[in-house]
Amino acid sequence: MKALNLNQTQILWNIAALCCLLCACAFYYFPEVQVCRILPIEFSDRLEEFHQLVAQEKSIDTLKNHTYLDFFLIVCYSVLFYASFKIFILSIQLQIPPKYLLLCLLPGLFDVVENWALLGLLDQENVSDDSCCFSIFYWAVRIKWLLIIPFLLMTMAIASYHLIVFVGTQYNKLLTRNNKEQ
Repeated sequence: MKALNLNQTQILWNIAALCCLLCACAFYYFPEVQVCRILPIEFSDRLEEFHQLVAQEKSIDTLKNHTYLDFFLIVCYSVLFYASFKIFILSIQLQIPPKYLLLCLLPGLFDVVENWALLGLLDQENVSDDSCCFSIFYWAVRIKWLLIIPFLLMTMAIASYHLIVFVGTQYNKLLTRNNKEQ
């Protein structure tokens, strides 16, 4: 398989960033998937606290819909993290084995485990051991966020770079047009 060059990776990054932004808008604007207390639910320390927070939500179906949409977000942000990591590696001209690019999939893997455990906790009839499922959920959430933070920082740095380049290009176009008019 041919390796992606920097321009192809930047296009992939832009598409993935747009998809992540669309997912974030869906989470925010569509009541069918809008969960107000998702972070407190994720970071609940005890099973009782988890059940109290879930009970405060509009409905279990909304929380389930949120989780189903989160599976699409996982794919989007995994591609975004891959593209960010690839851009970072290409920009500093570092040679690393391709297997290290698999590190970009780790946050998504733990997010899938978290979603699976969350759906299990929400499906009360089919859960034989709530505490075991909650334990998996508890640790998957914390490991996921621990792994996401470096990728988020790298992605935000790349987004800042794109913004600075865009603003600089627009500024230069404006100056060039003003100089031609004079």
